[in-house]
Amino acid sequence: MTTHIRRNYPTKDVAEKAIEQAKRFGWTIPTVTQKADGCHVTFTREVDPFRSEAAAEKRSGWPKALFWLGAGIGVPICLAIACLAATAALPKGQPTPAAAQAAILASVTPTPVIPMPTAMVPTAIPPTPAPTEIPPTPAPTPTEDPRVNHGIIMPGTWLVGSEVESGTYRGESSGLCYWARLSGLGGSLGEIIVNALISEGPYFVEISPSDLAINTTCTLLAVE
Repeated sequence: MTTHIRRNYPTKDVAEKAIEQAKRFGWTIPTVTQKADGCHVTFTREVDPFRSEAAAEKRSGWPKALFWLGAGIGVPICLAIACLAATAALPKGQPTPAAAQAAILASVTPTPVIPMPTAMVPTAIPPTPAPTEIPPTPAPTPTEDPRVNHGIIMPGTWLVGSEVESGTYRGESSGLCYWARLSGLGGSLGEIIVNALISEGPYFVEISPSDLAINTTCTLLAVE
């Protein structure tokens, strides 16, 4: 006599676990159908007709147990077994993750808190006063040679134009007076344009703008 039992599992993985268990008890699985509402599995087994119905009912209870196992009863058991196996796999003397974490936290030296510096209020810098304007220093008035006056030529050698003015000058000799108009200051006779030696009495000297210098041993006054 052949017995057929159909079960619906939420996922294919759960169905495969139920199929594994059923095969150990002599059940065959001719059909496995994947549908939208889950995985449909048909369990088949030959039953001896001479055995009592009670025995057949007892033996047919295995698919029901497999169904509950696949529906979720066996999942927590498997998880518990996996956790025990993982704990047993740790080598002896190896600290658990919680103990290792506690040891790491205990070995860490706390970093001292450095107080932040107090913000400094900038001191107001007074404005720089504007520089006082210094009045320009007046140019010094050139000091004239005390021996040279306008209209007067004192004894000596003078440059015409810058030290004495050209023009007609009058002299008075009470002894010997010498004068010479010069084209150079080298001291040679060729640089004398004209000269004269007056022993006594008045005399006149005409200084030209082209003369370089005038040499005199007596005072000369300009003739107005």
